[in-house]
Amino acid sequence: MTVAEGTEVTQNVKNNNNIAWKNTSVVDILPDLSTDVSGVIAVGNYTNATKSYTLELHPEKNEYGKALYLEAEISLEMDTILYDAWTAGNSLSTNLNNAKNPKLKIVNDSIALLENL
Repeated sequence: MTVAEGTEVTQNVKNNNNIAWKNTSVVDILPDLSTDVSGVIAVGNYTNATKSYTLELHPEKNEYGKALYLEAEISLEMDTILYDAWTAGNSLSTNLNNAKNPKLKIVNDSIALLENL
């Protein structure tokens, strides 16, 4: 590494080309928790080029045990910008069920895709 790793994630990523920052939310679930648990992931095209993207949810390669979607409800709630991009791309998805809120999709398999964004 170029610079010794410290306690600040942002500085570690900026200063070392061997450290990456993935857009991941880790949520600790506490016993007897009566409220919804969620995380936020940013999605965006930071280039000037128009491109089509697919958001893919999948387990780690070496994950074992029951599939997460069998143990907990996994949902994707799109903001207006992402929802508009998705509907402009013909509302394509794989392994996502509809909910009452059209911007909310429920994962129903180990691999789920929100396509043609």
